[in-house]
Amino acid sequence: MDTQTPNLLLSNFSSLLEVAIAINIVSATWSAIRDKAINKFKSLSKEHKNTIHAALGERYAQSRCITTFESASANYESKLVTFARYSVICCYLIAIFLLALLALLGFKPDFTINLSQSILLVSLSILPAFILQLLGNCYVFYAGRKMSELTRNQNDAIQDLQKGYDDYVEKEAK
Repeated sequence: MDTQTPNLLLSNFSSLLEVAIAINIVSATWSAIRDKAINKFKSLSKEHKNTIHAALGERYAQSRCITTFESASANYESKLVTFARYSVICCYLIAIFLLALLALLGFKPDFTINLSQSILLVSLSILPAFILQLLGNCYVFYAGRKMSELTRNQNDAIQDLQKGYDDYVEKEAK
């Protein structure tokens, strides 16, 4: 009985490699997919900014509440854009690696790999693009929660200030 893991022909994975190359290149180049998380965050940020503007009114458009919010929003967006750039680079590098494997198949069609290498190849071919998309969307969820919390805190501060002002005016009127 042979307990040694079987060797598999790399050429058996050529279709997978071709599809994986396409997935990684599409993930890196198609801006609608690449920038989906960024656009989603911008939309959330705009909604929260409108909420703060509605609470403050127009005359307080340059208040500390707005500048604090805009600063935090820009910070989260900057991190998301940086992550998106690294994701693009990662997808391109994976596509280049997979293209090199396809080229190897052209020179040596009988090249074999073992089972653990084949599992690694399948995982490396497809998973990173999806994982990077998932991480980007998870960060949008996290940043959106933080922006909601900041918006809630800003609105609470505005309401406290308004209540204090109203109490002062009422006290002075007596």
